[in-house]
Amino acid sequence: MYAIIETGGKQYKVREGDTVEVELLDGEIGDSIELDQVLMLSGDGEMVVGTPTVEDALVRATIAEEVRGDKVVVVKFKPKSRYLRKTGHRQNYTRLQIEEIVAPGIEIEEPEEAVEDVPVEAPAAELAEETAVEVEAEATPEAEQSTEPAAVEVDAEAIPEAEQSTEPAAEKTDEAEEATDQPDVEEADDEA
Repeated sequence: MYAIIETGGKQYKVREGDTVEVELLDGEIGDSIELDQVLMLSGDGEMVVGTPTVEDALVRATIAEEVRGDKVVVVKFKPKSRYLRKTGHRQNYTRLQIEEIVAPGIEIEEPEEAVEDVPVEAPAAELAEETAVEVEAEATPEAEQSTEPAAVEVDAEAIPEAEQSTEPAAEKTDEAEEATDQPDVEEADDEA
């Protein structure tokens, strides 16, 4: 079962046993408080929504401690006028331990957790071994022998003659320069 409560202008979803930080509340550490602003109750597939609150419903909690939030730095700055103000702020919070959710007249029951004796068919180690055997059976012998990528057979007639050359790449670049119609940079300097 859970409830939506409102405190400090904020809404919180709480369950029994939860710890929640809310805005600072009056009281000492260890005091028990009742939060009567319950907006909604839900449990066992049923939901009760208040208009605006659920009648006679409340949440009992115990003040666990008072804590401070992270520091927030506020800077005010105006350029070209030598104006700079820097302040810090830490918000105070009350940490509540939710004890129980009380909803008189409303029948919302928690489902009882039934522990069934389920026979264990096979331990996890045996299941892992069985799946490994199945994976090995599905693998092909070729894939296990070769760790290199498979060679692709290509029809030699489909490739142009220029690409079929078996000469090293460096020699190909020299031939490509000679084949261009543009004169080399060195030849252009000699002519000028």
